Amino acid sequence: MGYQEAIKIANANTNAVGDIVCEVIEFNDRFVIIYEDRDGNVPDVSPIFVLKESGDVGTFFPPDYDGNFFKSGQAVFTK
Repeated sequence: MGYQEAIKIANANTNAVGDIVCEVIEFNDRFVIIYEDRDGNVPDVSPIFVLKESGDVGTFFPPDYDGNFFKSGQAVFTK
């Protein structure tokens, strides 16, 4: 799956109605989708992720991941 499909899945599974995607970060197994509101503010909530193989959606809560995991991510879309 590419990041465009991950955005579609995330949009269908989030309460970010009216919000827009401002960044997508790709990791080996998932895409992390970060939203902002119409005023350009990023809400103070954990972004969601979409697993590449299954399409499962979850909350990306940074303390659950070690520093090496963060280093493996790369921005693939930035508004």
